[in-house]
Amino acid sequence: MPTITELEKTILLVLMTLTKGKSKKLLQNDEVLVKFPIRQRKEVRLFLEKLAKKGLVNKKTDSLGLTENGLKEASKVLLQGAKIRI
Repeated sequence: MPTITELEKTILLVLMTLTKGKSKKLLQNDEVLVKFPIRQRKEVRLFLEKLAKKGLVNKKTDSLGLTENGLKEASKVLLQGAKIRI
């Protein structure tokens, strides 16, 4: 799996929590974007496109959902935890 950025990890975790860990459930774009600050939403839209190209997000015209690979990747991120520098 290609490396993903911290924002992409955050997006995957948001999708995972909103769908309650189900890959079949689809959400409206606005439901996901509301979880991010206004100044960051444009960037989130761009990264959602990148995640869809990587095969981690199932993107329809106005709805989003996690694919099986996206769910696995989000689970990995959740288990790894956050990386901090001290």
